[in-house]
Amino acid sequence: MKKSLLVMVSMFLVVMLLAGCTSKPEADAAESAKIFYDLYIKGDIAGATKLGMNEDEASTLLETTKETLITLFKGYMETTGLVISDEQVTQIVEARIEGIKKLSATAEIVSEDKESAEVKLSTTYFDELSMQEKVVEDVIAELENSGITNEQEMLDKMAELFVNKLIEAYKNLEPSKDQKSETIQFILEDNVWIAENMAKFGTTVGQLTSGQ
Repeated sequence: MKKSLLVMVSMFLVVMLLAGCTSKPEADAAESAKIFYDLYIKGDIAGATKLGMNEDEASTLLETTKETLITLFKGYMETTGLVISDEQVTQIVEARIEGIKKLSATAEIVSEDKESAEVKLSTTYFDELSMQEKVVEDVIAELENSGITNEQEMLDKMAELFVNKLIEAYKNLEPSKDQKSETIQFILEDNVWIAENMAKFGTTVGQLTSGQ
């Protein structure tokens, strides 16, 4: 894929998050950044109330995000010419969702005043594009020795191998030993600390965690 799924869905997710930001500022800018990250990357809804959402709303958000990822991946598969089932697409997305939960982040305030703050977000990551490329290389290598000559049989086998190997790659995802960091501007809005540009924040998190 030319983009990771995480980057592709980032704008959708942060817009949904902003819809619930109505609580009092129970979290400072650094904690808010970490809560957004944990909800987005780890599926952790524990801090949702500090962002103005209850647990049911946060759970619904995560389910909606999953469905969006499934739709995006289906669209990607249509461009490859490989035919895989809806069930297989769901399995890939679920493997990815579980895999990236291994990532972790820290956040610290660099500077702050009453209405704005600079937060340094640091996260472990994985090189998603290289991982996907490796999956394709492995599929090709295995097919070269398969002895299959029928074109349709070859395509079917390619799709099967691609699905299985991609699921395995996400399940066995290894977080980096080091971290990637970005300093992000936060503002106090509706009594909640949010990134000054939430769409950019989501994209930044997506890029950092997928090794871009």
